Amino acid sequence: AAGDPLVRLRRIAIVRDEPMAILEATLDGRRFGTLASLPGFEAGRSLYATLESEFDLELRTAEGTLEVLRANEAQSDLLEVPIGAPLLLSRSITEDAAGVPIELSDVLGLHVKVIAPYVDDAGAAHRERRRDGGPALAVRARSIRSARRCRCLDRR
Repeated sequence: AAGDPLVRLRRIAIVRDEPMAILEATLDGRRFGTLASLPGFEAGRSLYATLESEFDLELRTAEGTLEVLRANEAQSDLLEVPIGAPLLLSRSITEDAAGVPIELSDVLGLHVKVIAPYVDDAGAAHRERRRDGGPALAVRARSIRSARRCRCLDRR
């Protein structure tokens, strides 16, 4: 609700010593208020693994949108691309096992991997599975975690 406290974690994903994406996670400050004080995000600590281990949280699903934007001055500086360069923005809402929204995620970068469910004619949702049968959410989380290190921009 308006005025509720928020926790915002902004990081840069670095792959092969190059900035690839700006990662911004916004969470409920009443439920995850201690998140910003936890160490290790600068060294690539996984947000989702932290939510599972520190907050006993089981993630269920994420739904979102994908759009193409042009880099503004701040984004071009962080990602080392020219102003106006095309970037992909993946914005999603992640829910816990009870279906409660826990995170608003913005991933703005040069390469964004999107795993999306599809709905058949009967209205049943199907999710893409990994080769080993794991859920698509794990694929999305692994693609973000694949960054060898992250540089924190802001923790509030």
